[in-house]
Amino acid sequence: MKKILFSFAAVCLMAVTMMSCKGNGPKSAAEKFLNGLYHMDYASAKEVSTEETKKQLDSYEQMMGMMQQNAKEEAKKIKVNIRIRR
Repeated sequence: MKKILFSFAAVCLMAVTMMSCKGNGPKSAAEKFLNGLYHMDYASAKEVSTEETKKQLDSYEQMMGMMQQNAKEEAKKIKVNIRIRR
């Protein structure tokens, strides 16, 4: 299960970083996507996703939809920061 989730996150991250987000660049798109994913705010993650990634997020949302509310509250405390090394 961890391999599936890791693979899903890696594919999504690649998809997000390869596209531009309304002129804000790939870093902000990646941050928005990952924060949305980790906070279980799938609508936010879908805003910067490709059509294929949106479909994957829909299935992920259904799978995670059975989680208890307290788990979702804990997930909202996670903060994602993207660092670009030059």
